[in-house]
Amino acid sequence: KAALEVYRREDFPVQWAMTQNNLGLAYRDAERFDEAIYCFGGAIEEYRLGGIRDEVRRVCNNLGHLYYGKLKDWDRARQVYGWAVEAIEAMRTEALSLEERRRLIAANFRTFDRLVLSCIKAGRQAEAIGWLERAKTRNLIEMMARTEIRPDPNKVPQGLVSEYERLLSEDLRLQMELEGLARPPMGLEAAPREVRELQESAWRESRRRVREESMKVREMLKGVEGRIAARDPDFVPAIEPLDFKGICSLVPTDIPTAIVEFQVTEDEGTRAFVVLADGALHIVHIPDFGLEELRRLLVEFDEEGKLVDGWLVRYYAYLSERTSKARRAWLKTIEGVTGALYEDLIAPLDALLKRLGIKRIILIPHRYLHILPLHGAWREEANGRRYLLDDYEIIYAPSATVLARCLARMKEGRDEETFFAVANPKRDLVFTDDEVRNIEGLFEEHKVLWHEKCEVDAVLKEIPHHHFLHFSCHGGFNPVDPLESALALSDRNLTLREIFERVRLPIARLVVMSACETSLVEFRELAEEFVGLPAGFLQAGSPAVVSSLWAVDDMATSLLIRRFYSNITKGGMGIAEALREAQSWLKEATVREIRPDLERIRGQLEGELERERGWRERIKLRLQGVRLKALSDEPDDYRPFTHPYWWAAFQAFGV
Repeated sequence: KAALEVYRREDFPVQWAMTQNNLGLAYRDAERFDEAIYCFGGAIEEYRLGGIRDEVRRVCNNLGHLYYGKLKDWDRARQVYGWAVEAIEAMRTEALSLEERRRLIAANFRTFDRLVLSCIKAGRQAEAIGWLERAKTRNLIEMMARTEIRPDPNKVPQGLVSEYERLLSEDLRLQMELEGLARPPMGLEAAPREVRELQESAWRESRRRVREESMKVREMLKGVEGRIAARDPDFVPAIEPLDFKGICSLVPTDIPTAIVEFQVTEDEGTRAFVVLADGALHIVHIPDFGLEELRRLLVEFDEEGKLVDGWLVRYYAYLSERTSKARRAWLKTIEGVTGALYEDLIAPLDALLKRLGIKRIILIPHRYLHILPLHGAWREEANGRRYLLDDYEIIYAPSATVLARCLARMKEGRDEETFFAVANPKRDLVFTDDEVRNIEGLFEEHKVLWHEKCEVDAVLKEIPHHHFLHFSCHGGFNPVDPLESALALSDRNLTLREIFERVRLPIARLVVMSACETSLVEFRELAEEFVGLPAGFLQAGSPAVVSSLWAVDDMATSLLIRRFYSNITKGGMGIAEALREAQSWLKEATVREIRPDLERIRGQLEGELERERGWRERIKLRLQGVRLKALSDEPDDYRPFTHPYWWAAFQAFGV
């Protein structure tokens, strides 16, 4: 209070606002809440007048926490948190790189959570789901807008449109470059001090140079957008996140369908927002399953803080060790986690969906739920396990707004069926050649790049001209730098960074990545940005992507994917329905059903053995031949693929 006698508002407005905030904190801690509200309110007013957005965010959070935690005044908490989010979104718009935007959302995830919860407690459920949607996949939505939204050619000269497109490409290139410079070069810790200082200095200088160039391009882009808007007033180079009414409009009506959007919070469990086509909104609260419980499914620590168990621990141990013991532990973890998902999270939601008569669900996961196979959640019944997949057709979407863009693409008319495949670029996937030969025969028009011909430039040249794009190759997710996640082609990797920069799919109907880890997305941060290979192809223009959550088995994947394509081309099924049927079929398939395929592939392997000269490859082929014979010799009614490891990795995103 004494400081306010020095920092008068008319002379020192910023210092006055800072002191008001500090005084508000002191009053709050002394439980003199009316005085705290008055001080916080004055600080917010002054910071908003001065356009100091980060301070608006900070003080609004202080006041919002007071209304929410101490006073239980949900409506005022909703209003103040709304101001904080407006400030965060304005700051996010000004950030130059994807990394900066993602980190800004991650650092303020509690603000978004509290805003959604305040709306619910204030009886504004429809507003709550709108705010939840605003926090999701904003980077992806912006990149989709830049890919799709163009000025009216009848109003804007082509030269101006070309300049706009050039600047968009340059801006995206610089964003990707900044993303690569987000962290210092790896391995510097072990370098001599002089070398470390030199390389860190070079890194900082590179980042400064790219930021300056990015700022110049961003200013030029704003200028061109202004010139375009003067000629085409309807041109808005952005996609606004959907509100509740917009989300309702996405729900299909061909069969009973629900959109289920999750919110996983730190201290108030999880809520599932269930949206129906008729505008009904149901909210299922699961109070005992929150962010901490979800984390424990992924990683568990012992008393000394060492990693000992969990989905990610067992999975990466299996990948690094490749022993039978590690594999058994990974398969046991899949069973345990998917069972816990149903019991702890899905069960009350499932009960509601059955009461409503729902047959199809569009799942919009939240936070770490993105990396778990929700369709593989199971419960025990008298006649065995029943998976969520057994009761519903399941589609995944990063957000409702992304789903809306996918639906809009399908309305453009992408009904033709031309097929393009990238087949076995490294020539080390034993079952891939048979997989692709069988699939290409299902399409009248098809083109396949085989083996060493699967070079990056050749693939990028072909994919804009086909409707069904199939990648049968190795893939991998990079948890340290998700933009380096990649599909392994014959000459080099096709990274997510390059997909964002170079790939455009104006007529694609579906991208299938019959490869490992192609569904995994960024899981180290709490920002809902869905950074992974599916995002790359959704951004590029495909309305649907099928991909995998973990390193999949070559033989089981071949059987599943062939069945999937047959369901589409011969059975006339939609993508999610076709995948569901293929997964259910593989889960229940007997040796009698698959023996003809096993024998045919064995014959092909024997032919490969006669042509192959490399000893490593010959050993691999012989081992696979032994495996096929052993499986073929099993009893007719033996079902080898019942475990979800074999079939539950694949997900369908989009439409």
